[in-house]
Amino acid sequence: MSRQHIFSILKPRSLPQKISLPFVLIFLGLWTVGTFVMGEYFSFTLEQRKQRKAEELASLVQLDIERELNDLENSARLVSFKTEVISAVDQNDINALQQQIFPLWGALEVDYINIVDRQNQVLLDQRIAALNALTIDDRTVTNLLLSGTDLSTVVSSLPAGPPILIGGTPLKTEEGVVGGLELGVAIKEKLLADIAKD
Repeated sequence: MSRQHIFSILKPRSLPQKISLPFVLIFLGLWTVGTFVMGEYFSFTLEQRKQRKAEELASLVQLDIERELNDLENSARLVSFKTEVISAVDQNDINALQQQIFPLWGALEVDYINIVDRQNQVLLDQRIAALNALTIDDRTVTNLLLSGTDLSTVVSSLPAGPPILIGGTPLKTEEGVVGGLELGVAIKEKLLADIAKD
């Protein structure tokens, strides 16, 4: 805008209007800029809060999964101390093994129990109905158990099943490893909801 154009707008106005018009324009400009700046500030602050909350939830999920894995490994160790279980695995006595493990099924609160002998042959594969149609990819886990390693990890279930938290321990006699025991819990919505409540 040229100076003449501005003067032509102001010329027909009264003196109070000529004095107040620049102030009104400045006020409206500052108000618009202030509203925009405040909106950006609160938007940025809200985004930071959401990110911080997401990080906290991720940290909580990680801690709870680590705790669950540790609990599974400890439970597997406790079961591995039962001499009747070790004896049944050593003798490949599936009936005796079932008599020892089935009563523990409810107390252990697991979705999956797998016991293999020293040749990596499955002696017992007990799982909840939701996992029956799935193949649990635990070959590496059983190989590590048979080498004498206690472990806890997450394995996949195929096709497109939930991840399974696994805690395992080798079953040993004085002569060495006679088998391996895995306990597993599927990561499902209920577990994640329990984590969110904590």
